[in-house]
This record gives sequence, C-alpha cells and structure tokens, in this order.
Amino acid sequence: MLESEQEVFAMIVDVGLPDGCGLELLAETSELEPRIPTMVLSGNSSHETIRRAQACGALYVPKPASIENLQAFLDWANGNAVARSTLHRELAALRERHGLTAREAEIVDLATRGMSRAEIMAHLGIKPNTMKTLTRRMLRKTEKSDLDEVRSELLSRIFAEDDEDEEGDGDGDDGMTPPRDGA
Repeated sequence: MLESEQEVFAMIVDVGLPDGCGLELLAETSELEPRIPTMVLSGNSSHETIRRAQACGALYVPKPASIENLQAFLDWANGNAVARSTLHRELAALRERHGLTAREAEIVDLATRGMSRAEIMAHLGIKPNTMKTLTRRMLRKTEKSDLDEVRSELLSRIFAEDDEDEEGDGDGDDGMTPPRDGA
C-alpha cells in the first residue's frame, strides 16, 4: 500500500496480482480516497469481476489493453489531478478566509467532489449529529444558508480562475504563439 503522503492521480490495477487480488487493493484504496480515477485490467471477464470493479467506481478493461487506451485513461486522469490541485488550493483559501477547521474544510471538499451527506459521514466515520454540528458551524462562519452555497462559492472561484486563464489580457496573445513579423 502507498504511504498517505504520496500524491496519486490515477491507479491501474490488475486483478491477478502475485501477492493478492487487485480488487481487494481497489476496495482498500477506494475507502481511503474514493475519487481517484481507477482502471481495472483483467483477463477474467466474469460478471462478478466486472461488478466488483464498478462497485468501487473503477473502469473495467479486459486484457489485453491497448497502449492507446491506457494513454487516453492516464491523460484523462491527469486532467482530473490538475483539477484536484486547483480545488485544494481554492479550498485552502476558503478555509483561511472563513476560519474553517480542517474537518469543516474536509466536508466542503467531499461535497464538492460529489459525495452525499451520507457518503461524507461514512467516509469520515462521523455520526449524523456530528455532521449537523460541523455543518452549522461552517455555515455560520461562511454566512451561507446551506452546504450547497458553500460548495458553489468554492466552484465559482475555481471557474472564475479558469475564465481568467482563457481570457488573458485581451491583446489576443496567449503567450503560446510567437508574434508575426511586423507585429
């Protein structure tokens, strides 16, 4: 198992590992970090293998997988990693701006990633009353009426940053194209 300090942007897991079952590894890692893009490779195309992979949120690919499919998956997952990095940066700013605790920020993070309240409670191992208390404190600090509003504030800042990157300074120079002669 990987150390928790290491950043993982994707996983490709073979079902038939020499020291165990890749589906067991997938189940363990999906509990720790449920949103890491994962591909499961297997020569076993049984309905049970496919169902177990999909239950953990993984993409199932029968062997042999083409290099092009693997590369496309990694390119897609890397794009998700960049988005997660932006999310974490904006989440840290939101936490600082409103004085959120680490646990309150974690709830916003998981909600922004699409988890329901029940999934958040299960992931964090907290009870409904604890979830209510943390959410109420967070809402008081952010002056929002519900968790969706906090999530929306975070997402709007992320998308505003993306818009600024695309718009540039308005001179039509994206910094990537060399100037034409005489310009």
